[in-house]
Formats: sequence, C-alpha cells, structure tokens
Amino acid sequence: RGRPHRAFTVRPRQGAAGAVIGAERNTGDAAVLAETDLVLRQLARALGVALGNLHVLRVERSLALQLQHRLLPTPLPVIDGLELAVRYVASAEHAEVGGDFFEILELGGDRVGIAIGDVQGHSLDAAAVMAGPGPWVQAYAPEGHPPRAILQRVNALLMRSPPHLIATACYGRPDLRSGRALLS
Repeated sequence: RGRPHRAFTVRPRQGAAGAVIGAERNTGDAAVLAETDLVLRQLARALGVALGNLHVLRVERSLALQLQHRLLPTPLPVIDGLELAVRYVASAEHAEVGGDFFEILELGGDRVGIAIGDVQGHSLDAAAVMAGPGPWVQAYAPEGHPPRAILQRVNALLMRSPPHLIATACYGRPDLRSGRALLS
C-alpha cells in the first residue's frame, strides 16, 4: 500500500505449498530494521518446517488410507446360510488411519472363518502392519487348524515383523449346520 515493508518467502520441503510473510516498516532505525529482518527470517524458516511437516503428514495419511481400504475384503463372500454385512467407519479423530482388519472365509462344507482385529495406533505403520494378519489367517484357516492355533501362528509372524506394534484379534469358526462356533 505504498508503505515500506520487508517480505520473505517461506520455502518448505519439495511438494509442499509455500508462503510469503512480511512486516510493515514504521521506522527508519537500522537496528530495529535489522532485528525485524532477523525475526522474519526465523519465522519464515519455522513456517517452512511446519508446512513441510504438514505436507508429510498429508502424504502419509493418504498412503495409509489407500493401503487400508485396499486391504479390507471387498466384496464379501456369498455363503449359503449366512447373512453377512460389515461397516467400516474410520476414526476421524485420528485422521481416519488405523490398523483395523477383518476376514470372512469360506472353508468348505458348512465351515466359515471370521477374523476381526486391530493393530495399535493410527499411523502408516499401523496400516502397514494390518496388511499381515488378514492374509496369514487366509493361509492358515483352510488347513483346518482350530482358532487358537491360527492366532498363535499369526502372533508368531507378527512378533518377527517390524514395526513391533500390539495387535488384538478374534478368530471364530462357526459351524452353520450345528449353529455352534469355536472362538479364540
């Protein structure tokens, strides 16, 4: 607006949006101007780091959401004698990212395998860890192991797979003929 001012460009990491900050100069005092420039430079650096971190968090969130949604089973299997419905609602409080998983498996005859679980945390690490238990259950369940043995095998694999996050899980094998289920 025609008044003297000083501006600095905020340069974050590659891929993040930049900004410009400035201050109006109300004095001609060289010491005050030098101090103003120093403060603006420091603020520009701090804002650059903050904008870069925000960009990294957005990229991580996007990757974790993509990973998580691709790993959840769709469509659900059609199993005679069993009506299936699932609803996955991510936690908006934690940027919609987590390590939730479920599997529904047709095991032949009147046997079905159902697993549900959650990996500790709400991060890209949690979403990546959740990629393991579902396929591992898919691999062990058709072999006919009881639920306890399946979860023990999945746990052994998780213990060897970094990052070491805690996961909770339930695996059940309902028998559609008898109406009974074995759970662990």
